[in-house]
Amino acid sequence: MTKEGFQSNVFHSSSVVPVSSLADLKKRISFVVGEDENWEMGKKEYTEKEIQTEESLFSGESNISSLQNQEPRTLEECTQLLNSEEGVGQLTDEEVLMLVENKVIATYKLESVLNNPERGVHIRRKFIAKSSNYYEALEGLPYTNYDYHLVMGACCENVIGYVPIPVGVAGPLLLDNKTYYVPMATTEGCLVASTNRGCRALSLSGGVHSSIVASGMTRGPVVRLPSAQEAGEVVRWLKKEENYHILKTAFDSTSRFARLQRISTRIAGRYLFIRFKAATGDAMGMNMVSKGTEVSLYKLQKIFPNIEVISLSGNYCTDKKSSAVNWIEGRGKSVVCEAEIPAKVVKNLLGVRGASVADPGQNAATLASVVCGTVLAGELSLLSALAAGHLVRSHMRHNRSKLNINSAPDP
Repeated sequence: MTKEGFQSNVFHSSSVVPVSSLADLKKRISFVVGEDENWEMGKKEYTEKEIQTEESLFSGESNISSLQNQEPRTLEECTQLLNSEEGVGQLTDEEVLMLVENKVIATYKLESVLNNPERGVHIRRKFIAKSSNYYEALEGLPYTNYDYHLVMGACCENVIGYVPIPVGVAGPLLLDNKTYYVPMATTEGCLVASTNRGCRALSLSGGVHSSIVASGMTRGPVVRLPSAQEAGEVVRWLKKEENYHILKTAFDSTSRFARLQRISTRIAGRYLFIRFKAATGDAMGMNMVSKGTEVSLYKLQKIFPNIEVISLSGNYCTDKKSSAVNWIEGRGKSVVCEAEIPAKVVKNLLGVRGASVADPGQNAATLASVVCGTVLAGELSLLSALAAGHLVRSHMRHNRSKLNINSAPDP
């Protein structure tokens, strides 16, 4: 059922534009499903709530709209106003931008200083565009109509927008005599359709049969001892069952779910690489394994005071990297799947007629270089955290949002 005059916000990722005013908001056409005797009351409450939401998102803009046409004040005046009771609500965007350019306001603090996340993102975009001439690049990146409270202090910093990714579904996938529909977020054309075709071929062939052969997350620190002989002594100590249980008790005490399963070792001169493997329940469990490993190393240092912890993550860890040791020993879930596809399905449905030759271009090579450089930058930061001993503490503090972004909104 549709009802004239009932307003709501409907946006498409390809045409997201800021709302210029509440009057413009009220002109938008939308709909409501269902109707009852309380519809008019619900309409009023919903509209009021929506207007309040829009006002909160654009409060900074509405407060300064009357000031935007005036001549910008001096840096000294703006700084005094920033620290006054009237505050940033009396500053125009250009004046806030001037404070950012002169390092009075740090770019990463814009959301909290302005007390308006969306306005903070808007001004940061202007600063980046002005500093780097990225005007055209930012035009296609939406940033309005997003709840930035889900992001602040939780999962991203220096926000300049968000990327809307289409989500398709492939299936049904017949797996172990049960059917599943698999959501896939992608911008690669034909990927979902191709996967969907594969699901159909598997279903026509009797489905897929799977078996989980191993399960356990790992963390592999590297420690150093004064001599290779002392490193060998630590290895021999770790191989004894009763000593393993000493570390297991320390490890398991750090979590309700993490349970140490195995400790492996490799020596390279005076360096000892120790690989902790633990069950982590339904979680991926990298943080809980890291915390358990850290506590276990403290325990080991009490027994062997000469141990120097070089890094919580060494070359025996291979976190977020492809490696032979992960393939051989497993990391996370090790699963094997099997399906037999009859020849008629291969020919009639999959249409196999031979291989095609790809033609890579320069843009792909450039993108690969950019990705590689970005990974190098990320690894540099990671190594710094490892060297300073901040990895676990920073992850426990910043890598877990208190908000459940998947929960349904309050009615």
